[in-house]
Amino acid sequence: MIDMYFVFMEDYRFSLLKEYEKYLSVEEIDRMGKFVLQIDRDQYLLTRVMARRILSQKLGEHFSTLVFENNLYGKPYLKNDSKRFSFNISHAAGLIVLAIDDNAATIGVDVENLSSEVDLNVRENVFSNEELLLFEQVPWVDQKKYFFDLWTLKESYMKAIGKGFSVAPKSCSFLLEHGKYQFYENVMESAPNEFSFQLFDLDPCYKVALCHKNENNEINSFRILPYWEVIDYKMSSGSYILNI
Repeated sequence: MIDMYFVFMEDYRFSLLKEYEKYLSVEEIDRMGKFVLQIDRDQYLLTRVMARRILSQKLGEHFSTLVFENNLYGKPYLKNDSKRFSFNISHAAGLIVLAIDDNAATIGVDVENLSSEVDLNVRENVFSNEELLLFEQVPWVDQKKYFFDLWTLKESYMKAIGKGFSVAPKSCSFLLEHGKYQFYENVMESAPNEFSFQLFDLDPCYKVALCHKNENNEINSFRILPYWEVIDYKMSSGSYILNI
């Protein structure tokens, strides 16, 4: 079963985040420090707090015991979860998304802010030849939406298989057939029928794509978390109760 959690950044107060830095690893602190803008550092910190907050509840372990590591391509995982869960995190300007699979199956999620400016000419670098042919048939007014549909689906897949941008986005295709996107593999390693995809519009501003392996998984919960549930947490007390 898959649970999805969402936090809108506009709901939180930046000043309350500082005290949570002590729970980050040296690697996480270093990565956060590479962001130039404070808002980007705050968003990164909030993603780590959010993940620890929810995963500690699911694991029945204290917040401070969780240790995150990354695979060779940068995908985070929990060192101490014994493969009980798999999860993936994505964020766009103003929104953080966390997807958790209770069956420890492969999972990837991507979110994009639809109000962001995008140069549609970049499609030449990220769309397959088949996708480009279909894109040219899309009315101009719908091309930006079509671009984000394909891009979020591609990135959710690249993140699910744990290889990120080491995989060329052009090497897989999502083709619109009979009103639904069908996944086609070109030079990818995994067979297309191993994966399922969902595409969501989360209010008019955000597009969310979810990729997971076909293991009879379905979305169990889809919840927007108020800020206080993420931040108002007695981390030093040993309590990890969260009503989710």
